[in-house]
Amino acid sequence: MKIFIAGSFPPPFNGQNIGTFLVKDMLEKNPLFIIKSFSWNITWYPTDNASFVVKLFYYFISFFKYLFTIFYLWFFFIIKFPDVLYIVPSSNNKGFYRDFLFYLPFLIFRKRIVCHIRSGSFSISKFPFNFLYRFSNFHFIFLSELLSKNSFVPKNQSVVIPNFVDEIFNSNDNLNSIASKPYKIVYLSNLFASKGIFSLIDSVKYFSKDEFTLFIYGEGEENVKNKILNEIEGFPNIKFYGKISDRNLIKNIFSSSDLFALPTTYKIEASPRSIIEAISQGCVPLVTNHAGIPDMLNSDFSFMIDKENDIVHQLRSSLNSILLMDPEYFQQYKQRSINHFHNNFSYEIIKNKIYNVFIDLKKL
Repeated sequence: MKIFIAGSFPPPFNGQNIGTFLVKDMLEKNPLFIIKSFSWNITWYPTDNASFVVKLFYYFISFFKYLFTIFYLWFFFIIKFPDVLYIVPSSNNKGFYRDFLFYLPFLIFRKRIVCHIRSGSFSISKFPFNFLYRFSNFHFIFLSELLSKNSFVPKNQSVVIPNFVDEIFNSNDNLNSIASKPYKIVYLSNLFASKGIFSLIDSVKYFSKDEFTLFIYGEGEENVKNKILNEIEGFPNIKFYGKISDRNLIKNIFSSSDLFALPTTYKIEASPRSIIEAISQGCVPLVTNHAGIPDMLNSDFSFMIDKENDIVHQLRSSLNSILLMDPEYFQQYKQRSINHFHNNFSYEIIKNKIYNVFIDLKKL
């Protein structure tokens, strides 16, 4: 089976780019599939304080890279005549028209299109999505049942396969000793206010350096980073480190931490890969019941915050309950998180599910 993969790959290292790369790498390892990939992303980005001319140049280059990628894909479509297109589609109107030119030759020749949905706001309930995505050429992979239900995609066109992580996260050396105070909390995500970073900072300020230490990793706008630095000034138990992309280092950070906090209400949140990375290393999740997150976890090893109520108050309450736990009992949370990872999100489990999507298409 010949598969074309159209998407963006790292760098930058964000959830969508990493996910597309992992699927590409996974399919390339299977001799049943012949893979050709097409990337439209630019690895260079202007800084927030870049001049208007620099930003204009960037958008000019990005547009022509996109046009070149379209031409490149169409050219190889004529030569190779592939069976399937794999793509991570946009959930907004602007991105819809970008994606359409990738779809077009596959629609004309009635080829299959696999859309891997990585946005929490994807829906075919409105035009133009409700017109195009009703065609039987399209098949959808969703990261959770909740996201699938909210999309209005017919059941016979979709399958649910959880998000997953690199093979390096399959191993863990974290449980050799009982966790002790101060417990280490890690935040590792984009630095958006809607990701809950400031609610988390306000919560941890309530505790002493002998109880909890918060380590913040992520990339964001300069004004957000400056606000974080101002907020944590005078609080030695809150440390800001900024951007991180090395996958082995990320694993080590999680394996040396006790809690992973992501009190997100981000509009297009789906099923954050960082949660899976965290539980693979025995890092107990402290998260909101937002988007596809409730489908990922259960109360046996995680703390779920109700996004409709006071998030800061709930975070403090959850952290207080952890302080009151016997350390050996808290250690059971860490072990259960690892067990949940291996039972639901391990590379081998997801690999077979991804393979089956394409193998089943061949039978149609």
